[in-house]
Amino acid sequence: MKKWFVSAVTFYCANLSGIVCAADIEHGKVNTGDPSTVDPGHYEIEFEYDYFKANRAFDENGNSVDRGSFHERDMALVLTVGLVENWDIYFGLPVVRIEDEDSDPNRGSGVADAEFGGRFRFINNETSHLEIAYTAGFIAPIGSDDSEDEIGTSQQYWSLEQALILSKDWERWTMNAELGYSLPFGKHRDAADGSVSLNTAIGYQITPTIQPELELNYGRDFTANETDAKVLSVTAGLVMPVNDMLLVKAGVVKDVSGTYADKTTLYLLNIKLVF
Repeated sequence: MKKWFVSAVTFYCANLSGIVCAADIEHGKVNTGDPSTVDPGHYEIEFEYDYFKANRAFDENGNSVDRGSFHERDMALVLTVGLVENWDIYFGLPVVRIEDEDSDPNRGSGVADAEFGGRFRFINNETSHLEIAYTAGFIAPIGSDDSEDEIGTSQQYWSLEQALILSKDWERWTMNAELGYSLPFGKHRDAADGSVSLNTAIGYQITPTIQPELELNYGRDFTANETDAKVLSVTAGLVMPVNDMLLVKAGVVKDVSGTYADKTTLYLLNIKLVF
């Protein structure tokens, strides 16, 4: 995420008297990656709250069918540190609470799997307002396993997380795209064969502190038993760079089609502090 009001990438807005003002384009999005790295010597602390709910699911033919009530609440804290120009590293730890009427046991809570890795921005063209970054990291299965008494909070195996992320600005318009792949490994991955995600987002910087945005999000989990879960979602969000130290993002993610997956609605709030 770039620092607001300091970046060389600016747009100009004209008022009725013809006077122009300069403002910064924010590249952070609600549900699509951000290629802008943290400045060297600086760091970010990010808090996110996610609330998932579902009472429908997609069957093998993509039909929407009934399922028991499902609720999941996640709270995560992420620290990102700028190392050198165009390089940063991150570490995140979530806590989750799950309630699922279709599961026995039907609830679980606790610390979930940790995430850590780095981001390298290898293109930062200020003339064409283009940034491209590569991220790589790991999910470490430190959460709890399923038991007789509780639903587990862990995916129960290690995975390598990779993504290629792009952002492009056209005056007040800003677009992000992300192609990601997760590679599971270890003896506990069972039928998991990896997953792919493709996200696109477009936003419009109305004022220096308000950017509404829309996204399309696609994900597919590959499995050895040929019951791949696929979901296409739509995200509506609001990105609010309050000042050069505070960014607030809020949004709703709605699953619109899929197979072998829950039909969820996600409400999220993200607060990021820059130091």
